Amino acid sequence: MIMIIYNKKILSNSFIANFNQLYSTAFKILNNAEQTEDVMQTVYIKIIEAAEISNIRQPVNYLSRMVRNTAIDYKRRLKLEHSIFAVEIDNSNLWETSIQTETIVIHRQLLLKIALILATLPKRQQQVFELYVADGLTQQAIADKLNVSVSLVSKDIRDTVNQCQRAVLAN
Repeated sequence: MIMIIYNKKILSNSFIANFNQLYSTAFKILNNAEQTEDVMQTVYIKIIEAAEISNIRQPVNYLSRMVRNTAIDYKRRLKLEHSIFAVEIDNSNLWETSIQTETIVIHRQLLLKIALILATLPKRQQQVFELYVADGLTQQAIADKLNVSVSLVSKDIRDTVNQCQRAVLAN
């Protein structure tokens, strides 16, 4: 078996040469230019920061898979964030010129409830949630950083989201 080792420069050059094709792959998943640009930047950074990679026979297909998977992860993370922080509000007065003080107070109370719930969680669960939501790390990256399984990271995120939703809906 022949082992081909691609260095960063070869993958980087392949990324640049096939940028439009890779961009199109991500855009088909995200349907948003800014989000697609974020994904493309993330993939490029992964290439630059990666060690030597072996067993890549088709670098363009490898890069396409990286872009596709990163775009899917990005879309899932956005969906999760929207489900966590989505609060039902009355849209009838949404476009009034003055912001109602009551609405601000309600939102602050909801944020306070979430902060209190997060403060009661075990330290690891807090850290997992912070790395996922605030730092934007993937579940795999969090698992690697904390030296735990991906399924445990997923469970911690799911449990935290459920607890926050219950607190918000308890109004």
